[in-house]
Amino acid sequence: IEEALNQLGIPQRLLGYRYLTQAIALVMTDSALLKRLTLSLYPMVADQFATTALRVERSIRHAIEVAWMEGSVDRQYAYFGNTVDERRGKPTSGEFIARVAEHLELGAG
Repeated sequence: IEEALNQLGIPQRLLGYRYLTQAIALVMTDSALLKRLTLSLYPMVADQFATTALRVERSIRHAIEVAWMEGSVDRQYAYFGNTVDERRGKPTSGEFIARVAEHLELGAG
């Protein structure tokens, strides 16, 4: 997971990096969490880091924004394929977590 986040350009210094690492790991064990980001996934991550679900959500969004602005476009295409679109912008947090988890589960990461 950490290698994937590094490849996508998310700096390890960001809190969102740690939160994403945990969120992706949780989704890889229970994909149903993707349907309950704000009700289940973010609170679970928040509990593990002694913070709030709102801070987890905000930090994850910020980390994705940084990756999208500064990361490798080639890597983005490798993970997100045709969903990468300049007009559409960055993926949602749920899309990002789902695609990275799926990419890793398929052994392509």
